[in-house]
Amino acid sequence: LKATDERFTWTKLNISRATTPNSLQIAVEELCEKRMGSTYGPKRNRVMCLLVDDMHMAEGNEWGDRETMELLRQLIEAGGFYNVDRIGEWKKIV
Repeated sequence: LKATDERFTWTKLNISRATTPNSLQIAVEELCEKRMGSTYGPKRNRVMCLLVDDMHMAEGNEWGDRETMELLRQLIEAGGFYNVDRIGEWKKIV
């Protein structure tokens, strides 16, 4: 794969201690457009490729959970995340 390949949307997400689940979700949503219903996908029918840099830098909460990484895991395993504006609505990312 080449970074200049027209079929792909490439993005590098830099994770730091200041990265919150909300900021990560906004970064992913900015790469997407609404397809149908609550289904979203990369703009111009491309394939989304995310390079996540410094994953280990995510800040943990008082119980040791890294909520930012949990949101990323949810995106990979479940194919989406819940809408922040409309509670209970699932956003499927294809």
